[in-house]
Amino acid sequence: MTDPKHVTGRAAAGPDLTSAPPHLGPAAHRTITELVTDEAPRLFALWECAGADEDPVDGRVRYWGIQIGDRSALLYPDGVLWGTSGSAEYASHGLSMISAERLVTVDVGGPDNSDGEGRP
Repeated sequence: MTDPKHVTGRAAAGPDLTSAPPHLGPAAHRTITELVTDEAPRLFALWECAGADEDPVDGRVRYWGIQIGDRSALLYPDGVLWGTSGSAEYASHGLSMISAERLVTVDVGGPDNSDGEGRP
């Protein structure tokens, strides 16, 4: 079996997007990268705290989510789609109201493109 690094010169994780493609100049690449970054979806996790009086670090990721515009998709940690909702905060509040779970919204990487109210 051939090692993907040997064939491509880098790991098989995908193309190198950090340098400008040959048909774009560096300035155009920077501008496009900034525009795409501004429009990037908000990635978040809903962290389930172990209990109201417990240390919140003693918990687990209950759902992963991605927010695009004013809608979110929620997935179980194994990748199975659980449902859709409004903003990340709306999902956290709604799920906390219908169950005994105490959920905390945690933004995951990427740009901070939220206005503080859970809307990009």
